[in-house]
Amino acid sequence: MNQNRFERDFIQYIKAHGLLTGGERVIVGLSGGADSVALLTMLAKIRDKFELSIVAVHVHHGIRGDEADRDEIFSEDIAKKMNIEYVCKRCDAPGYAKENGLTLEEAARILRYKSFDEVLSEKKAELIALAHHMDDQAETVLMNIFRGTGPAGLAGIRPKSENRIRPLLFATKKEILEYLSAAGIDHVEDSTNACTEHTRNRIRNEIMPLAEELYPGAGKHIASLAEDMLGYRTLSEKKAKDISHGNKIVIPEYLKQDGDIKHELLKQAIETVIPGTKDVSRKHYAEIDSLISDKRAAGKRISLPGHISAVRSYDELVIKKDEQCLSEMPEQILNIPGETVVENRGERVIFTTKIMKNDEFDTKNLKFEEKDYTKHIKYDRIDGSVVLRNPREGDFLLIGPKEEKKLLSRYYIDSKVPREDRPHKLVLAAGKQVICAFPDRLNDAFRVDDDTKQILEIKWTVEEVAYGRDHNQKD
Repeated sequence: MNQNRFERDFIQYIKAHGLLTGGERVIVGLSGGADSVALLTMLAKIRDKFELSIVAVHVHHGIRGDEADRDEIFSEDIAKKMNIEYVCKRCDAPGYAKENGLTLEEAARILRYKSFDEVLSEKKAELIALAHHMDDQAETVLMNIFRGTGPAGLAGIRPKSENRIRPLLFATKKEILEYLSAAGIDHVEDSTNACTEHTRNRIRNEIMPLAEELYPGAGKHIASLAEDMLGYRTLSEKKAKDISHGNKIVIPEYLKQDGDIKHELLKQAIETVIPGTKDVSRKHYAEIDSLISDKRAAGKRISLPGHISAVRSYDELVIKKDEQCLSEMPEQILNIPGETVVENRGERVIFTTKIMKNDEFDTKNLKFEEKDYTKHIKYDRIDGSVVLRNPREGDFLLIGPKEEKKLLSRYYIDSKVPREDRPHKLVLAAGKQVICAFPDRLNDAFRVDDDTKQILEIKWTVEEVAYGRDHNQKD
């Protein structure tokens, strides 16, 4: 690829993917290697056309000794030659890796991006330009396939993600080297690129050359697949975003969707709780889907990577951090008749229910309503399923013979329930209407009277437990 063609393709790729609109302040990651030097060179060439302000950022990771010092000096020199503002950030990747139990490669990557973000903030810039190219794309897609991935993994590296842009994804490493050679532009080589200890380097130096030998153009074909999949992913993401409820999945709505939209809804729900989903595998998505599809799974939860859990209730699934799961009881359908067991704040509560006819006891003697561990409810007024859960905003009771509406929050205030205890109280509810606020407040609309034909009896016992793994949790 000649110089002019390379430069035209660079501008065309930027325009096609909307990477620059003009007038931006851009941070450019500059290692001194061929890729980052080519990126800095090209952005410098178009800075007047796009009215760009550029800051080159070199990160010294505290590894590779004299070679790293050489890279720092080279990067500063080439930035000065292009009349580009230069910043060097120094960090201790080995120490960070040891402190956080990371590989040196992963620690260096985290600190590198952290450094870019710091300069982005310091310089009040809008974008970070990174030098990923087509070979990186092919390697990434293969790694995703080998680990186990879905459509999102096949889309690989995106041209733009949040404030990061990758204008060189159109070019192979060979084309980048040819461009630099033709333009007479120097660069430095990182000796660790030849090391096969790292997974990506083995794919780059062993698997990809074999693939190219067997199927010439294999890398470009894989990158083209990623480009095509990105188009499909963009459509799926947009549709899922239009019906997304943040970290909640509305089950009836979810079950109506096609498989790709279901996957995207789950991905977006997870990403609202943790930054990135690379450790959430196809196996985890399948487990969440099974949890949603099982009508008997209300109250169950499964653990996911990143210290989060998927918690299933009657008509929704919520992605939560594990510490939230410890403080909130999953919504659970009350089995009528039968037994229902819930755990709430270190207590295991066992509910036993049965349906009685009016003539099975004297409805004129209702003193049993005062018992803390038994409630009798006018079953005639119950339509559909009822659930056991913690209170929610908007919950209400109907009070008195006129059945006047009273917010449960106000009831707790009037009853002098301590503020810190209110979120963890138990209620039996149908939607926002609370049938019973345990242990002692029954919704007056559900009190047994002479007109009652069927009566729901609820008895419960409370056991203290050492709170640990949710007994309803799937293994």
